[in-house]
Amino acid sequence: MVSASRAARYVEQIEGYKAFIPNPLPPKPEIIMDQEIEKNGNV
Repeated sequence: MVSASRAARYVEQIEGYKAFIPNPLPPKPEIIMDQEIEKNGNV
């Protein structure tokens, strides 16, 4: 079983646990850094 999101996916392993597999960078669609995000996000 695989559950996925924009950032990563969890892949169930044969041993029964789920592995966290991050997606490659940069994300698609790319993140748009507007003034509000820059002001509030401490970027």
